Amino acid sequence: MLKQFQKLIKNLWFIVGVITLLGAFLRLYHLGFKPLWFDEAVMYWISNRSGIWNVIEQNNTSNGAPPVFVILLSYVIKINASEEALRLIPSLAGIAAIPAAFLLSKEFMGNLPACLTTLLVAIAPTQVSYSQEVREYSMAFLLAILILLFFYRYLNTERLRNLILMTISVFAGLFVQYGLALLILSLNFVFLFWLLFLSKKDQKWKNVLQWSVSQFIIVMGVILVYFLSLKHQFVPSYGASGTSVQFRDAYWQGGINSFFDLVVGNTFEIIDFAFPGGFFLFLLIVGVVGLLIERKNDLTTLLFVSPFAIALVLGLARLYPYHGNRHMIFLTPMIYVVAGLGIRQLFINLNQKWIFSVLMIFPIASGLVSTQKFLSDPGKENIRPLVAALAENIQEGDKIYVYYAAQYAFDYYYKGDPAPIIYGSEHRGETDAYFLEIDQMIPNDQPVWLFFSHCYGTECEDIIGYFDEHRDIEILLEDNYVRLVYVE
Repeated sequence: MLKQFQKLIKNLWFIVGVITLLGAFLRLYHLGFKPLWFDEAVMYWISNRSGIWNVIEQNNTSNGAPPVFVILLSYVIKINASEEALRLIPSLAGIAAIPAAFLLSKEFMGNLPACLTTLLVAIAPTQVSYSQEVREYSMAFLLAILILLFFYRYLNTERLRNLILMTISVFAGLFVQYGLALLILSLNFVFLFWLLFLSKKDQKWKNVLQWSVSQFIIVMGVILVYFLSLKHQFVPSYGASGTSVQFRDAYWQGGINSFFDLVVGNTFEIIDFAFPGGFFLFLLIVGVVGLLIERKNDLTTLLFVSPFAIALVLGLARLYPYHGNRHMIFLTPMIYVVAGLGIRQLFINLNQKWIFSVLMIFPIASGLVSTQKFLSDPGKENIRPLVAALAENIQEGDKIYVYYAAQYAFDYYYKGDPAPIIYGSEHRGETDAYFLEIDQMIPNDQPVWLFFSHCYGTECEDIIGYFDEHRDIEILLEDNYVRLVYVE
């Protein structure tokens, strides 16, 4: 029995399976614990429609992503619309990404560093959080891994099968997240380098033909997703010129300071987004130094640097946000790989293996602590207590004013007695417009409940302050971006 167990724990895929089970536990634990926040509620609202074309049309006007995720979500909603069910697709994608990350890592390093790299992916707070969010980002992460895996295998083996699998992954990815288009764009530069300096001379024309056919299919996918969705999502307020606070520091604002902040500050922010903690950064730096010393790994270096360079150039040109956020999730697979190469360097160069073991405790502990904090947190916009308090205390004749950004989550959760509900309109940056709307819709002698979540700037405080100037108010609940206020 002991010998069988010893044999089992030496089995590579048993170890990967255990790591995957750990990652699955983290991704499924408390899956419905956090209430839907704004983005998730919008995904539910888009997907909760009859007919695929209705879902696509709503996605085009209310979302900034391709339509595949909301289409898949629409089928889930037909079966079950609980928080756990809505988050099932992201969770399954996040779980599948763990063994996929091992396969990718194994292309660049030995068994032990590949397993440790996979462990970091399994416990990474970013990957766990997006595996529990009703968005497409864990799917994008999985597809980014598969694209890189099959691309690298194609360059090493020149087998057409790998190129076909890469093309399929890219084609699917175009309909999941637009950022994956930047990844395949960067891979074209890597392919060109490989073609000129590393490929077999007698196979060059064959490789060019195969790659050209692959890129033609991908371009057809780009055209299709453009006319299906992206064309309709290009509006003047979208992206760099929009009012979203999250994009404020994601583009070059002009000047040397902004340039330095974007190139250096945001690059480190992206690394911290992939995995928090100074020791992970140390592993990444060790991996980069190792790549520079071992010049035989030019392809690996290009696979790491090229997507970063493309994303940075677009950030400087204000065409795509360059910051440590979900838009950059396609960069994270190679960040993990290079950190894994740092693990490999430490393992090879540290004669005392116990020192290596002690060092590895730091990133693992950092990841687990951060992930535990996320899993135990009640959510960034916990409106459940607000809904419960409202349903318990509302009286006949009361009205409910719902701030425009709270509407989607409010409609999902509020099951109380029917009451006149006033949905506010969006007037970002125009506070007086909110006041005018309130004067037109809410009489001065009418008791009203103010329901806020996902507040933009100080708008919620401004609206509450406006009521407070001439009426008695009582703030019943207040936490981060949610507020419930009673106005007599």
